[in-house]
Amino acid sequence: LGDLLSYEPRQCGQNPWQKPGAGGTKEEEAKAVASWAKGLGASLKEVGFVYPSVNRPVCTACSCPRGDRLVVAPVNEQAGLILRQHGFGPLPGGPAAR
Repeated sequence: LGDLLSYEPRQCGQNPWQKPGAGGTKEEEAKAVASWAKGLGASLKEVGFVYPSVNRPVCTACSCPRGDRLVVAPVNEQAGLILRQHGFGPLPGGPAAR
């Protein structure tokens, strides 16, 4: 878990990888994240969204029905440093957060 980083939920349209009017599936959003990160020079091994629970399938930031916390695995430490400069941090409760 030490190489995973997360991005706090933002209100719809406030994520830097989203284009105006963009929507779509979780898969499309994950592809948009990977493309955005690559443009920063931070390639990713994995991209996913963590939901708070199956009983609450809405975004924490605005209550829309989408993924919540973004979790990524950068390909290397340099990619991790770039992502940290753009608002990513350790997983809450994870080893790097303690």
